[in-house]
Amino acid sequence: MELNLGIFNPILEKLNSISEGFKIAVDEEIKSQNLKTELISNVSHDLKTPLTSKQYSQIFFAKL
Repeated sequence: MELNLGIFNPILEKLNSISEGFKIAVDEEIKSQNLKTELISNVSHDLKTPLTSKQYSQIFFAKL
């Protein structure tokens, strides 16, 4: 059902566009936060493993 608000239709269209943009931005931020959390969890687990910890330290010191 489409609303006919006369002169306010352009404003309604802009608000709907802004609303859609916010939804997209929030979805992208949630994806980013989930990936960051997963990465931190994986690195934390890897650092607790002696062999991988040694590999991380070698990579870290090789870049210094």
